[in-house]
Amino acid sequence: MRKFRELFFNLLSRCLEKRLDHEIVPGTTLENHRQVLQLLIPVNNNVELIRIGSTTDGGYLLPNDLSGVRMCVSPGVADNWGFELELLSKYKIKSLMIDASIEIPNLPRGLEFHKLWLGPANDKTTLSMNSIIRSQLELGNDELLLQMDIEGAEYTCLLATDLELLSKFRIAVIEFHDLEMWKINSYFSKVVLPLFTKLTELFDIVHLHPNNGGLNFNWHGVKHPSGIEVTFHRKDRANGYSGIRSLPNKLDSVSNLNYPEIQFPTKI
Repeated sequence: MRKFRELFFNLLSRCLEKRLDHEIVPGTTLENHRQVLQLLIPVNNNVELIRIGSTTDGGYLLPNDLSGVRMCVSPGVADNWGFELELLSKYKIKSLMIDASIEIPNLPRGLEFHKLWLGPANDKTTLSMNSIIRSQLELGNDELLLQMDIEGAEYTCLLATDLELLSKFRIAVIEFHDLEMWKINSYFSKVVLPLFTKLTELFDIVHLHPNNGGLNFNWHGVKHPSGIEVTFHRKDRANGYSGIRSLPNKLDSVSNLNYPEIQFPTKI
């Protein structure tokens, strides 16, 4: 059944490259595809990586640079907050959890929950990253950690966030969804490339892990996952550089135990 779904998914994604609402949609060029793969290669900034959270989905690799982090901003927790609980118990880092898709959970002191969506601007049901970071700065929390898993809304939210405010995050772990959309040239050039150019101005990418729970797709003849988890570390925290990090990391674990692991391509 999964093979059939993947076949259908690949056929659909190929159609998206060529036609949308009866208009021809150019696919992303091979050159741009190679450019983003190059941007995503993790560098070795000589800071050890540690794993926090679940051994499967909800667990992430972070730089061992948590001393002095004042707060974790965690939009998109669903019913899994093992990551935030471990930050609190082991490192005394509190968390601000944001998710409108679940009811307010019963949480221990130190974990704050807002039943709201995350978006590019504030309204009655939505918070923006700009407003969240400014609120934390007013509380004296000037060294932050971001853990974001918001099912595709990450692109618009992060593009709308001021660069100066983003710099308040020492570490960011972000799940990027819907990678099949990267195949569409207009989306790639207006969303994907500007976002990763913006993020890598401030941060080094120090780890990347494919999420094997989604469907895979082919792009320029190479198999890709539909989702990836990317760990960013602010550049001023590096201890020098020693080339690139090999993937997968020994601390990596499959996101979904029901499916085999998939590797993310580093070149095509």
